[in-house]
Amino acid sequence: MQADEIMALLWQNESETLDFKRDQYPFDGAAEDERAELLKDILAFANAWRTSPARILIGVQEVKHGRSIPVGTQHLLNRTLQTFVQSKVNRPIVFSYEAVEVEGKSIGVIEILVQDRPFFLTKKFGKLEANVVYIRRGDTTGTADPDEIAQMGVKREESRSQPVLEFSFGDLERRTKYDEEIQVQTQCFSIPSDRKIPRYGTNNGLGITLNNENEDYYADVALYLRDVMHLKAFAVVVANGSRTTAQQVVVRVRFAEPELEVVTSGKRRPEPVRDRYMKFMRPDAFINAGVDVTRDEDGFEVELELGDIQPGTSAWSRQSFYLGCRANKKFEAAISISGHNLAEPMRFKQQFDFEVEHHSVSVQQVVKLGDSFGS
Repeated sequence: MQADEIMALLWQNESETLDFKRDQYPFDGAAEDERAELLKDILAFANAWRTSPARILIGVQEVKHGRSIPVGTQHLLNRTLQTFVQSKVNRPIVFSYEAVEVEGKSIGVIEILVQDRPFFLTKKFGKLEANVVYIRRGDTTGTADPDEIAQMGVKREESRSQPVLEFSFGDLERRTKYDEEIQVQTQCFSIPSDRKIPRYGTNNGLGITLNNENEDYYADVALYLRDVMHLKAFAVVVANGSRTTAQQVVVRVRFAEPELEVVTSGKRRPEPVRDRYMKFMRPDAFINAGVDVTRDEDGFEVELELGDIQPGTSAWSRQSFYLGCRANKKFEAAISISGHNLAEPMRFKQQFDFEVEHHSVSVQQVVKLGDSFGS
């Protein structure tokens, strides 16, 4: 969620889609009754009659009929909240927690998407009863009556063909998902002038290389250090937790940061090779693996085709894309997921934090590194 979106919400009154909390919810080390407050609010908003996402803004002092005031707060971990909530409800609730900087204050945002209802606890927790449907009405929380619950069931049947998806970035080779805020440490290299880097291999005295050697091999090593070593590979994974197949799923990731570098495997500089002919053999440059990167004046968009995702399964992108920057930077990615049987795109946010170490390498270091490749 962007800071300007929160700025607009500060002028609104509490409702079925908005709540202000000056202080963070008691959680770590808190008693059951205290932790139940957070659980009740998420249940109530998830069950509310609404057509847009609900937000709980934590670290905001409410001002009725005026502009509420950001005061800041300490934050909870999204993955901890997910485990806490999902372990207690009848089926997963699609929600997220993120920290957003507003007017120099760090605000917590819980966002609860519109989804099938009703939700309820399977076991009593603190003062909250099992099998009771808590619901947000206006700026208060109550319990749903049998007629309301029946109407929720009707709406659920009408929309049961709509799959419910969860998104993550991950490491394609290890098949592991990344945390809610991705922290990356990379290295950025400054290299010697190409004129100072020696040619590779031997020649026959006429300036012709022997044994098909790549005479630019050492220069290629230097360029690889400069152009590739600061890049980080990312894949995407979408999990289908519903009972409906998600058809022809496409993920689009938007980076509104023109200074970033975003490339596919085929566009990334290849690893240096000693053989002159092998240098020009790049099968990955010609393979369309369902990943495409486009750039405009505002940033980059990555489009990844995942195909159909069966119920209870996860689909990974077939290839990674590469993301890098040459200075320390925090930024946000806006993700949308569309599909043939999704009524409208599902939207997510992801925070990135890149820390970059800068190094200069000498000609001798380039040559030594080149000689060590493949040994």
